[in-house]
Amino acid sequence: MKQILRNGFGLLILTIILTLFSVQASAADTETETADRNLLAAALSFSAYNDDFSKLARQQLTEGGWSFQSVEVKEKKAEGRFFLASHARPDGTPVYALVFPGTERSSDIKVDLRIRRVPFGGHNVREFDAVSKEGETLTSPLVHKGFNDYVEAALFTEKLDECGGRTAGEFIADILKENPQAHLLVTGHSLGGAAAVLAAARFSDLGAQPEQLEVVTFGAPAVGNEAFAERYRHRFTQDRIVMAGDPVHKSLQALSRNFVQFGTRSIWEQRYSERFEHEMGVYLDMAMHNYYDARGREADFAPLLMTPKPVTGGIYLARPCITLDFQTTRDEPYVRAAMHDTLLASYTPVTGAALHIPRQQIFDEAREQGCRFVLFQQLVGKRIRDNKDSVQRLTLMEELYDVSDTLLNVQSVSATTKNLTPLETAVYLQQQAKEGRKDYLDPDRSAREAAAAKEAADNAYVQSIVRRMHQGQ
Repeated sequence: MKQILRNGFGLLILTIILTLFSVQASAADTETETADRNLLAAALSFSAYNDDFSKLARQQLTEGGWSFQSVEVKEKKAEGRFFLASHARPDGTPVYALVFPGTERSSDIKVDLRIRRVPFGGHNVREFDAVSKEGETLTSPLVHKGFNDYVEAALFTEKLDECGGRTAGEFIADILKENPQAHLLVTGHSLGGAAAVLAAARFSDLGAQPEQLEVVTFGAPAVGNEAFAERYRHRFTQDRIVMAGDPVHKSLQALSRNFVQFGTRSIWEQRYSERFEHEMGVYLDMAMHNYYDARGREADFAPLLMTPKPVTGGIYLARPCITLDFQTTRDEPYVRAAMHDTLLASYTPVTGAALHIPRQQIFDEAREQGCRFVLFQQLVGKRIRDNKDSVQRLTLMEELYDVSDTLLNVQSVSATTKNLTPLETAVYLQQQAKEGRKDYLDPDRSAREAAAAKEAADNAYVQSIVRRMHQGQ
């Protein structure tokens, strides 16, 4: 029994056909380019899950110009799913990524535990299936059966009308073959990372070139034997990012020497010892820290992740007051930079003071720069008493004024660091505060106000006619 669920996939297929993946991403051959790519891959991998925080991240990325088209195929052997994400950077460069979520369902656990190995190879979908049913030899490339079932279900089972009667995997591979300059980032965490490796191997078997495929995985286990590694290690670029102490990436190798890893390995040291090293949130946190370490605290990740919306007149941001628990004081420069960048990723133009200056000077400078709004923010972090895991509550308080010093809005939002790191919680609160600002900073507000005024004028005119009719005039 097969069931396929699609969410807007046809729209993205049309987009891909029109753009033909015409621009290839820059090779990540420098420290800053690598940090950029890793932050992008981590943000997409984090947003691929189905928990509330990941859904919010996906929503925010969508509001910032990303398109997430999802496909889920439910088969008896696996429930394969993926997101095909796309975004146009401010310079017009399109970015495409194939993103697989990690383990989050009971069906995923069954996939993880199906560790029997099956032969892997072929040059088309029919051969993929046939090879997997062959008997293994001493030289056969062999892969984890559950991971293979997952990728086959997601990409190579259902023929879609939107793909011209081909499977999604065949369609993507054909686009890559037809456009030599095309480039695809394939990424995922844990099970999602394993799926990313096998998907890239399948695209290679279908004719995609090594320079077209870039795989970035987070905490992913090995997927195959030495013969598999030898066949595919030069077929695509693979960067394996693993957190020191993460047990999952070595789990299959601990069970059997017949599973091996390949590709470039990067080992990260997490900053919060109380968190489980395998969490995708821990990887995202370190990706943000590494991004700022590579680019400096004045770096702006807005062009990388989101396209900000224009605000008439712009915003002047007073330097935020940040008071963190002593255990996370070292993160203050990162928190300050990320809070600032989250605003830049949401609105444009945003300017402001680098240092704390008197209140009146803030408004004077805002007027001189032609800003329409002034935003004051304060972030306070306090450890929750009697909590052995050092969980904090972070509270963001803000006041929004116009440049004439008229108060428009006051709000306070808070969250704990139970499920997110302090850095991620600060970004989360900045996004939560958008809801309270939207009536004032929404770029469509002026148009709505004009439409409302016109509607009121039209209603008044109609009412005057009705009154004259009743009066016999």
